Amino acid sequence: MSRDKSQNNNFNPKNNILRANDAYIAEHTLDAKKWFNMNRIIIKDIIFSTRKLTPEMYRNYINSNDNLAASDIKSFIGMSIELTKLYTAISYAYLCEDAINSGLSVMDSEDLKKKALIDLTQANSIDEFMEITINLSIAYNHLYHEQIKSNYSYCTMQAIEFIKQHRLAPCTSSTVADGIDVNQSYLSNLFHKETGYTLTEFIQNEKMNMAQELINRRLYSLNEISSLLGYENYSHFSRIFKKHFGVTPSKFMN
Repeated sequence: MSRDKSQNNNFNPKNNILRANDAYIAEHTLDAKKWFNMNRIIIKDIIFSTRKLTPEMYRNYINSNDNLAASDIKSFIGMSIELTKLYTAISYAYLCEDAINSGLSVMDSEDLKKKALIDLTQANSIDEFMEITINLSIAYNHLYHEQIKSNYSYCTMQAIEFIKQHRLAPCTSSTVADGIDVNQSYLSNLFHKETGYTLTEFIQNEKMNMAQELINRRLYSLNEISSLLGYENYSHFSRIFKKHFGVTPSKFMN
């Protein structure tokens, strides 16, 4: 009996976790407990909470939580920086899926994941990984509060999702109404009442945010970006961009 009890203690998940954590900290400078809590265990509960997060709130929540996964710790011990990037990218993919399942816009969720992965490629230390995770979590949390707690009608939510999905295409209030199969006049009035924006303003805001992102990536020329966003010509795109950001696209790029 005593031998069985001893074996049970040896295989107790919590004991294994603590030993793995102690072994990790002895070999590395990172507190593995914070890292794995942040990335895999309680992140969904933190993000989809009833309060808007700040970095301080997020760190306090992580530090006070005692949920650990032995498999995560064992997987992480001894990882190279490139494997750590891959491991973190998988975590972001799961996080994006959780966000969509919790009701967030598919396009917004995917956009945040893409931004995180772009930032991740530039990270070269655990501290940078942690900072990216904190920023991503806060972004998802704030997006959740904007969309889920906004009390928008289903019709308005459909319109928002349609606009986000058609940023890389010509898009007008008419195409939005046709796309979700509602009367254009009804949709325009409802949308403005609930969001404070006209459909045209909201479409332009979404396209300009995408334009900013594409310019920052520096993978496309300004003419290509104008075309990608569905504008008839560069002059039209440039005028709207300057109205939105106060500078021309070329000055913004430089």
